[in-house]
Amino acid sequence: MEQSSNGIRNFILSVIFLGVALGAAYYVKNNPPKAEREKPVAPVLQVETMVAEPQNYNIIIESYGTIQARTQGTLTAQVDGEVINVAEGFRQGSFFEKGDLLLEIDPRDYQTTLINAQANVSQAQAALAQEQAQAEQAAKDWKRLGNSGKASDLVLRKPQLAASRAQLEWNKAALAKAELDLKRTQIVAPYAGRIISKNVDLGQYVTTGTQLAEIFAVDYVEVRLPLTSREYTYVDIHENYRGENFTADSSNSPLVRVTNRIGNTSQSFNGYISRSEGVFNTSTRQTYVVAHIDDPYGKRTDGSPPLKIGQFVTAEIQGKTLADVYVVPNSAVYQGSYIFIAEDNIIQRREINLLWQDNDNTVIDQGITEGEIIVLTPLNETISGTQIQYGQS
Repeated sequence: MEQSSNGIRNFILSVIFLGVALGAAYYVKNNPPKAEREKPVAPVLQVETMVAEPQNYNIIIESYGTIQARTQGTLTAQVDGEVINVAEGFRQGSFFEKGDLLLEIDPRDYQTTLINAQANVSQAQAALAQEQAQAEQAAKDWKRLGNSGKASDLVLRKPQLAASRAQLEWNKAALAKAELDLKRTQIVAPYAGRIISKNVDLGQYVTTGTQLAEIFAVDYVEVRLPLTSREYTYVDIHENYRGENFTADSSNSPLVRVTNRIGNTSQSFNGYISRSEGVFNTSTRQTYVVAHIDDPYGKRTDGSPPLKIGQFVTAEIQGKTLADVYVVPNSAVYQGSYIFIAEDNIIQRREINLLWQDNDNTVIDQGITEGEIIVLTPLNETISGTQIQYGQS
């Protein structure tokens, strides 16, 4: 009897448990959990900005080139003979001044020739004087003898007189040649310069055409600097016209600063653009302007070494001044055509006109209004409408 009661009770508990489980399943099925969604928050970028203010911008154009002498040439012997004197400063690397005697060729043969030429001139002058006297006497004799008509040239000794005059001119030319040859035995510096190489020395016999030394002028040096067509338009270079007489100097031509590097040190020299070569290269679309640098070998107060022929240098050329333009860092300009402006803490893309760009700055003349906020921080893939917070630089 007791076992029967326990079975009934277990059955009733099982039915109750099953009912509760079915009820819970039904509730869960008909009342699924709902996810709570938070309202999205738009990202806010921290950027650096600047206020657009018009200003004047001085263009500096960077170029490069190689130092070259304004004049370079070879000293050549113009007479034959033995070198009997060499100046103390006639050696490689030495300086000389215009008119300095660099070396001398034995002049004795040329002195003798000169003396003979002088004697020949004197004899020819005497012969001409005698012939003139004879011609005058012949004319008088013709009249004294009562001859009628005109005397012939032969009677008046005109052919002989012409021959005497020709002989005198020939002897004068020989004298001039002898004087010139004697002068050429002294090799004199044609300008202030420096010796690149020395090819002869004391006691050496030279002939006409022998190369004595390679020299170059030192009063100033030049540097050929390439410019693109765009760069050229921003340099105020005087254009040369046929028949015009224009002399460039530092007061009427663009200034230039040339810098050379030797090891870890650098030196700068000031000059000016003396001329344009006036031709554009069809391959590179570049033209060359020439910088003029005075006294590159004079001693400097800072103790820096002089420029050297063949040395590579960089140059900064003074360009034109752009008035009422806007200047921004290159990092704030995208694809060379637009920037970002901050309006009510929202960035907006703004198309611009790029007037000039160098290594650091971009110069803009259209697309910006005074007082606008320009975003300087690089934004990469950011699109217009993004919210920002900014501080001004």
